[in-house]
Parts: sequence; structure tokens; C-alpha cells
Amino acid sequence: MTTNGSESINAKLVFARELPMITLLDSIQSLISSWFNNHRKAAVASTRHLTPWAKTTLRSRFIESQKMEVIQMTTFEYHVIGVGHDAVVELNRRTCRCRVFDIDRLPCAHAIAATGYHGIDIYELFSHYYTTNVWALAYTETIYPIPPSEEWNIPAGIDYLILLPPKVRVNK
Repeated sequence: MTTNGSESINAKLVFARELPMITLLDSIQSLISSWFNNHRKAAVASTRHLTPWAKTTLRSRFIESQKMEVIQMTTFEYHVIGVGHDAVVELNRRTCRCRVFDIDRLPCAHAIAATGYHGIDIYELFSHYYTTNVWALAYTETIYPIPPSEEWNIPAGIDYLILLPPKVRVNK
């Protein structure tokens, strides 16, 4: 959804961009493989239940929630009056009118304030995608380098095909 990933890769490959294409691709593979390995080690070594990003986000939202007033409307519905705007939180449906909780699947400040009022453990409300187990699973695969062309197994008949460029219409 953002260009952050490509900008990070671009910054790391400043010198490799001047190299031949195959060498550039090898550099990209090596870089991403290294990143995967670092993230995998960090996830496995983590002793927390949440990823570092989720923990930091929850902490800042918790601080924001301390300035809010909570009014219980029904068993699981709360009117939360905040500094910027009010919202209605439905804890049983895990939704909030501010839509942050709905989109992130991580409790917004309104939901956190409501959980404090209701006495629900906040960790029951976040998506399992923010757990360190899922974080580690995201990096379990290894990105291997491309073997030398002598080791490639090319199916019969493929090496005789002539690959033509795509047909392109030029707007005038």
C-alpha cells in the first residue's frame, strides 16, 4: 500500500543498480534473504506475546485512552468521550465508530478505555495477526539464490521457443 518497501530496497542497492542485471538480482535476493533471516531471529527470540509494533501502538493508544470518559449504554456498548471526538464502542463485535479498531483489528483508544471500564483483558481483543507466533510464521520460508545456469532444468522444447515483445499501442 506504500512505497516504503521499495524505497528501503532502493536505498540499500544504490551501488548494485549500476551492476549488470543478473548481479543486481543476486544483490536483491541476498538483501531480502538477510532481512528475512533477521526478522525470523527477532520473532523467535521475542518473549512477548505481541509484535513490537503492536505493543508500541497499544501503549500509545492506552495513554490516549486515559484522557477519555466512558459511559456504558448496554452490556457491551459504550459511549466514549474523547479529546478529539466521541465514539461508540461495541466490545462484543470488536468495532468502534472511529473505524480504527475495525480496520487495524487492534483496539483503538476508545476500545481500550471501554475495556478498562468493563474489566475485559485488552489482549482478548486484538487480532492473532499481531502475535509473535504469526510474526515468526511470516518469515519461515527461505529465499534461496538462483543456481548457476548450468544447473537449470529446462523442459524440452522451451529452449527453442522465440519470445516476442508484447504488442503495444502508442497513443498519439
